[in-house]
Amino acid sequence: SAYALGTSPVTYQWRKNGNPIPGATNNYLVFTSLASGDAGTYSVVAANGLGTATSQNATLTVLANTPPTVSLTSPADGATLSSGSDLSISADANDPDGAYGDIASVAFVIDGIRLATLSNAPYFFIWTNSTLGSHTLTAEATDNVGATTVSSPVSISVTFNPSNTNTLVNQGSQWRYLDTGTDPGPTWATQ
Repeated sequence: SAYALGTSPVTYQWRKNGNPIPGATNNYLVFTSLASGDAGTYSVVAANGLGTATSQNATLTVLANTPPTVSLTSPADGATLSSGSDLSISADANDPDGAYGDIASVAFVIDGIRLATLSNAPYFFIWTNSTLGSHTLTAEATDNVGATTVSSPVSISVTFNPSNTNTLVNQGSQWRYLDTGTDPGPTWATQ
């Protein structure tokens, strides 16, 4: 903002890099959303019926937000586990802006489905009762300004685990049904 002493009325015209800014004729200049194009040297010219006065230049530097970094630290790419097993998933996330920025959240995504979002380190999640098949895991880090980065994907395979099954009939058993015209009910038997 600027304040000029002198005979009223006083008018103002803000300038950027020496050029008048259209519509910027108040004694203050407001930026509603800074962008890199707003960087420059600013001044204001105050005028009344007796003359003009130009302020000293003020330099505006706009710092760009650097997106966070994120990587999955566990499991390893290509890992295999048995169906029904629990899978420990962990990630490291950092906001390179240092004191300027912080990590707001880290989300764990499996096959495009967000399973958990954590707001504090350590970023660790356990996927319980993993399902059969090939899966793709990623982590998404978001900083306090809203910039988001997705980790490199990690592929895992969940394979069938026969030790997680119950045997109802022994392998090689023969089933026979004697059709007597009546319902055998629970009297089925193996031989």
